[in-house]
Amino acid sequence: MKRTERVACLLLKGKAVPILELAEACHRFSPQIAVRDKEAVFLEIGACRNLYSEQSLLMRLNVLAQRFGCFGQVGFADDAPTALALARFGVSSRDKLPLEALYDYASPFGHDDASYKKVMGLIVTMHMLGLSHLKDFAELPTKTLASRFGSHGVELSLRLHNRAPFAWPRFTPAEKVSEKAELHELSELPICTDLEPLLFVLKGLSDRTMARLRGRAQRLSTFNLTLDLEKGRREWKIELPVPQGSTAGLLPILRDRLGFDLQKKPLENTIVRVQLDVVETTPANRSQRDLFDEGGDTAEAWDALVGRLRQKLGKDSAFVANQVDEYLPERAWARALEALDRLPTELPPRPARVLRKPIPLKQDGQFLVGQKKWRVSEWHGPERIAVEWWMDPELEGFKRDYYRIVTEAGEQLWVYSAPARQGYYLHGYFD
Repeated sequence: MKRTERVACLLLKGKAVPILELAEACHRFSPQIAVRDKEAVFLEIGACRNLYSEQSLLMRLNVLAQRFGCFGQVGFADDAPTALALARFGVSSRDKLPLEALYDYASPFGHDDASYKKVMGLIVTMHMLGLSHLKDFAELPTKTLASRFGSHGVELSLRLHNRAPFAWPRFTPAEKVSEKAELHELSELPICTDLEPLLFVLKGLSDRTMARLRGRAQRLSTFNLTLDLEKGRREWKIELPVPQGSTAGLLPILRDRLGFDLQKKPLENTIVRVQLDVVETTPANRSQRDLFDEGGDTAEAWDALVGRLRQKLGKDSAFVANQVDEYLPERAWARALEALDRLPTELPPRPARVLRKPIPLKQDGQFLVGQKKWRVSEWHGPERIAVEWWMDPELEGFKRDYYRIVTEAGEQLWVYSAPARQGYYLHGYFD
């Protein structure tokens, strides 16, 4: 089945439009992107119709444009010039376009002075002949246009009927992702001398950075943060414990890190410029969000939580203990950072907390560990656990009889006795 072309054009308005950065972020929607000067972004969406509707894409493009500090209009058509013209003149049908839209057919991907002058001359002639809309020109037979409007008129007619295809210019993203904000240009922001107004600026920078990285199918791993002050500069190189793919995950980490550093050494002058430079990234899975599944949001929240814990407690202090196939309880788990697919609904047969080294228990009608005393009310077990004989220096193997002990206070302990040793040992707690 032959694929039909379908084009979305985002025509931007505003001062200093970051067209290249915005086009880079649009790669999440389509692999084929083109840019018109500092004015418009084209997306070829013919192969993406099963992933999202045009109405959904319209809303997403508008939100993305606002994230980059601009706004625009979106047009959808079967070719790039028509999509650009529909967005420029704010109409939904090509028949409603004025003759001035011919310039978008003459030069859809960039301004050309020579083409502009020729088209404007043609439009003056057409108005004299009583033509007012693009459909009036489209109804004229192409073979009769050469004598009236010359070769340029014939070429416009062919493009209007989509019989003169042209190649899209190649779009190449910037080599490095970098975002900055000039605070003197932000009139809504008060004088920035402490953390809260700084976090307001960083949220905008983070939104744009994450949008560009998502277009590249990447997640943020390491970045440099630079604050230019009226006098002096402050710099941070921040290595994230867990790569982040959203502002919701990055901003709490920045709040904790900057809050701690600025409390120790406050800013001495007003901030005039903030810059965020991406240093390292990791691959991310490029996928569309399922409207009926919140798994993507849960994963981002998990990454943010683990990142904050590892930032505060240390790189090796926050992890998930995954079960592994080992007989010896001390070795029956491994560190991981991934969230559990589901939480257990029943109390597991093994304790959630296993001590690294079993503690001998003293018995005097009750169990004693230092000043801690437990009076037993229930015994459950035993469960015999035996491990490989070659792990024992005496080649007899390890044999342990484990019991679940319920105390009078309601605590549940994991205790074992070994035939080769006397007494009982505390090895874990059932939380």
